[in-house]
Order: sequence, then C-alpha cells, then structure tokens
Amino acid sequence: MQAAAITMLVTSVLGIGVSYYGVENMRTELQRQISEGQQEQAAQIGDNPFFSSDQQNELSQAVASNITVKEEEGYIVTHGGLLIAAIFSLLTLFRRRKIESEPAQPSTSSG
Repeated sequence: MQAAAITMLVTSVLGIGVSYYGVENMRTELQRQISEGQQEQAAQIGDNPFFSSDQQNELSQAVASNITVKEEEGYIVTHGGLLIAAIFSLLTLFRRRKIESEPAQPSTSSG
C-alpha cells in the first residue's frame, strides 16, 4: 500500500509541475514572440497613408498588451484534483498503523 501511495504522490507532484510549467512556458514564449514582432515591425515601419509610424507603434503595443493567457476551469480543476490526490497519498503514507496483537501463545497447562 505504501508503494502505491508513493507512486500516487510522485505522479501528482509531477503532474502539477508539468501543468504549471507548460502554462508558464506558453506565457513567456508568447511574450517573446510579441516583443520580437514589435522589434521587426519597428525596423520596417514607415509612414503609410493611413497611420504614422508612432500610431503604428501605439497600435501594436495596445494589441500586444491585450493578448493574455488565462487559466480556465480545466486548469484549476486539474491542479485541484492533483493536489487532493497528493494529500490523500500523504495521509496514506503517514497514517498510524494498528499494532497487530501478538498471536496468542498456546497454553502449556495440562487439563
């Protein structure tokens, strides 16, 4: 039973870590791509008949600031379930075991 509890604890913690890392990695990659796009656009911006270069920069910054990665219910439910599994596995690991009574020794009295 302890081996199963240890396995459940390890997989729960790893699941939380992988899920959290995936979302954070997605956020940083998105921010990196946005900043690279802005830098490339700044190098190529010239005045056009519709917008000046300053207006184009402001527009690209406004659009970039509105792009976000949100955690939805599934993300929260996943972390909650994994956290509950980790708690239950810890409870299983550290529960007090009943001390088994020693087997009754045969009596040596003659009847």
